[in-house]
Amino acid sequence: MISPKLLEHLRKKDLNYGDVKDKAYDEKSLIFGSHNHKKLHPQAFRIIENADQEIDKEEGLSDEEIQKILSKISYKPQETDIQIPAGTKWPSKTNLPTFIPETNIIRKVPLESIQCDIQALVEMVTSLGGTPVYSIANWVDEKNVDCRGLFYNALATDYLEEFPELVTEWSEFSKDPSNIKVLEKNIDKIDKWSICENPSAAPIIEKILPFADWGRVSANPAMIPIMKKYPDKVRYDTIWKNPYARYFFTNEELKKVKIDWFVHSRHCADVEFMRENLDKLVPSELSRNKYAIPILIDHPYLIDWGHLCSNVSAIPILKLNKHMIDYKWLRKNPAAFELFEDHLDLADWTLYSSDPLAIDFLLRHLDRVDWKQFSLNTAAVPVLIKNIDKVYMPHFACNPAAVEYIKQFPLIADCNKFYFSTNPKIFEISVPKTIKKIKGLLKARQ
Repeated sequence: MISPKLLEHLRKKDLNYGDVKDKAYDEKSLIFGSHNHKKLHPQAFRIIENADQEIDKEEGLSDEEIQKILSKISYKPQETDIQIPAGTKWPSKTNLPTFIPETNIIRKVPLESIQCDIQALVEMVTSLGGTPVYSIANWVDEKNVDCRGLFYNALATDYLEEFPELVTEWSEFSKDPSNIKVLEKNIDKIDKWSICENPSAAPIIEKILPFADWGRVSANPAMIPIMKKYPDKVRYDTIWKNPYARYFFTNEELKKVKIDWFVHSRHCADVEFMRENLDKLVPSELSRNKYAIPILIDHPYLIDWGHLCSNVSAIPILKLNKHMIDYKWLRKNPAAFELFEDHLDLADWTLYSSDPLAIDFLLRHLDRVDWKQFSLNTAAVPVLIKNIDKVYMPHFACNPAAVEYIKQFPLIADCNKFYFSTNPKIFEISVPKTIKKIKGLLKARQ
């Protein structure tokens, strides 16, 4: 039953109890609650069932704390059209598939439940310096969850934090920034080399300083502050792979240090620093640098057209200079599918078939797609369902946009447990646990 204290507040809000439609959105970075509105789309309206389990009278929020939460939450879901947005490529762990809108589902809302704008809740916990808590969705049969697949699931951190014994491959697990909460509590188990590539692991690296691989630390763009604290440990043979290496040095030190320009031309992210050293830049490597496009536009004599064709940021330049394209290099470029419209035989269809951004291009040439990779494409689910005999089911099981079809045919999950476990849509925000977390964050600020 809902606590009297919370119910009183909710009734003052004149809530609309009844049926509500679920709606979901795409969030390209998979970090919900981010204030980067260039990529952010709201998460979803979801029903809070039995939220007051965490807000009872004995261990509940104060009146002031409840008011703070309620003032941030909108209780009346809105109806909006849902369109399939562009997504990202699978299956790289650091470039996971995007959340794609699912079909709206009518759910029955118990009278004692609360209708809540999840996005408002997420923004609140984020503004307090926290992150929402995720748990396995109610519709998921946990017998179909393979812990090995969870290592590749961006939203499994909270689940693995609760059950760290499920983590068996600590090498890959230690590289992922989303796993930092689990890693901090299991320092004795982390991989001492892989952790040095993790951009969120600075506090952990300080705790394992004697065992850290400083070659990897020196190349990690997030580790400049650590490097400044321990300059005697920095590896100068790898530091020039660091996009922000110049910030490790003072201006005077930069004048004296020997810079490996062959390596740094490819990795440097500081455009002004590159402008100051145009005569030292190596064209072949500079043309592969995704940060160097402004330099190449202003100084085209530095362009190596072969290497530029493999640069994912160079598509606008290549579109204006098609006569300079080297298709041997271009077919390695995951963003270049549009440039193959007149050269279909030269395209790498395996590379492009899983790319949601290429869906229009792929639909025009459906006879050429690689159906195994196409089954991963988050924008292709309607086509896949119509051609179910061609679908590669393991990849379909990990396609976030296919979750509604998987719900209807649970045998897909049962027969492809590893792949199904990598699907981020098997997790959803746990409202009671997130509210409990907000409670803790509010108390910590008092």
